[in-house]
Amino acid sequence: MHKILLIATIFITSFGYTQSEKIIIKSDQLNEANYLTADDFYLTHYLYIDLFLRENLFPMASTEDVLSILKAIKTYVSVETPLEIEIEKPGDRNYLIKMAILETDDGHELLVAYTNWNTRKQLFEKEIDIANDSYTRWYFLNGNKMTYRLNMSDKSDYSAKSKPNLAQAYLLDELPENDGKIKKYD
Repeated sequence: MHKILLIATIFITSFGYTQSEKIIIKSDQLNEANYLTADDFYLTHYLYIDLFLRENLFPMASTEDVLSILKAIKTYVSVETPLEIEIEKPGDRNYLIKMAILETDDGHELLVAYTNWNTRKQLFEKEIDIANDSYTRWYFLNGNKMTYRLNMSDKSDYSAKSKPNLAQAYLLDELPENDGKIKKYD
């Protein structure tokens, strides 16, 4: 019994995370450090929609596929280490994603997702080409918050929003002090 338990423990712990056969996580150096401090809510909310559903990029992703990719992003992406993800899909080209953290001149950090999806031609290119019409998303990182560029407070007219939209705007903007205002709108 102990031998079976030992073998099972070794098998489970020998993998940093489960990875489907159709998903390849790669980087120059995979050092587990949990670099991203963004709350899992924001990672899931933005990245699941933007990398899987929007543009119909990978709608057949299983829960395990999504969790595997999100965990790899949270664990391995850093300023020094971008992460590349290749998703095998039917057709002639796989879906490629490159995640990177960039520092702005004013000291802010951005999480950027580059893909090989050409939005103009509506097809997967052979490689990620940042200069072409490739589908790219970027988010501001601020402690445990992650904010899509269009959800920044300077892009929102809070006075013109309905209560549900105002609560969402407060939750998704970069200002943690707005989060406490949500309770009074429930």
